[in-house]
Amino acid sequence: MQKRQSDDEGRIYDGKDAYMKLPFDYTKTDSRPLLSCNDFSKKQIENLNDELDKSIKKVESPRAKTVAAAIGLVTLPKIVPYGFEQSE
Repeated sequence: MQKRQSDDEGRIYDGKDAYMKLPFDYTKTDSRPLLSCNDFSKKQIENLNDELDKSIKKVESPRAKTVAAAIGLVTLPKIVPYGFEQSE
């Protein structure tokens, strides 16, 4: 992904798809609480899944779909913990 002019700050371009606005500032420290079991109700989970599905379907290329999914995760009100496994 490449950045263009300064007026495009906070936006990424995938080449094939239109610019995608990043709805967050990725240069700061994340102060959201960690997501734990049962933080969301079944209805909230359904709504989040629907929104994620819609955002992924709006773009065409596999790369843009990946970015849309990542944006969906980082815009949640809580941090999704990952990578706690230790490899040897």
